[in-house]
Amino acid sequence: MTMLHRHWRRRASLSTSLSPSSLGPRPAAAAKRFYKRTGVAEAEGGYVVTLDHRTLKSPARNDLVLPSRALALAVSAEWDAQTSVIEPVAMPLMSLAATAVDQVTRERDFVLQNVANYARTDTTCFLAGEADEPALHALQCRHYLPLVEWLTETYGVALRPGFGVSHRPASPADVLALKAEIDERKTNHWHLAALQCATQECKSLVIALALLERRIDADQAETAARLEENVQIERWGLVEGAHDYDLARIKIRLASASLFVDLTTTSADDDLITAAGAAEG
Repeated sequence: MTMLHRHWRRRASLSTSLSPSSLGPRPAAAAKRFYKRTGVAEAEGGYVVTLDHRTLKSPARNDLVLPSRALALAVSAEWDAQTSVIEPVAMPLMSLAATAVDQVTRERDFVLQNVANYARTDTTCFLAGEADEPALHALQCRHYLPLVEWLTETYGVALRPGFGVSHRPASPADVLALKAEIDERKTNHWHLAALQCATQECKSLVIALALLERRIDADQAETAARLEENVQIERWGLVEGAHDYDLARIKIRLASASLFVDLTTTSADDDLITAAGAAEG
């Protein structure tokens, strides 16, 4: 294993620091590890991961050519970290890369529409009543309203926070406008795959966009997405096998989506070289 490989194995472990068992039972048909070594090789248009010198394909058997050496090393490190059984849940970066290649490239408009539709029911736009839930209301105003304002300033679409299940924070025109803006800004399928993941996990397009555009970090995104649940846990206690599972999942998925975007940028390989030089020093 090269020094650069070790560096990205440590970096990738930030998104997989919890054991697979903490995320639920192992699938009955889990595959056994069939390779000894992992590696990275240059390819036309980017980099590929190798397993015993065989090029890794996506689950749909598409070419998995990654946009940066940094991302390829991180995905390779996930495969290298597998033990006797391959645990897909423990490879979130691989999952995002496969989603980008197998789904987003073929269903871009569907994915765009899917994430834009979250504006209709966005978590940040449904507030608890101040009289009924004063503590939760105060937390929501503190965490949600600045993000909704940021979205308005950044994307030019004003969502409307409100109360009750019948509240409609976004009109059909708002959804279309957000879809068009995201389509223009998230020009590559890698970023759109990460956005889809974060939006689904947070049940909020607002929080997901703020996370991937560095308005907030993964911990802040997790807190915002789980405000109501955390208040309930403080009031009634944590349910083992339910709340702890949800917490482990959201931590991994949001950290992975954020890291994935970092690793797909053109500066990722420059950062890798800098980090490697610092490690050697």
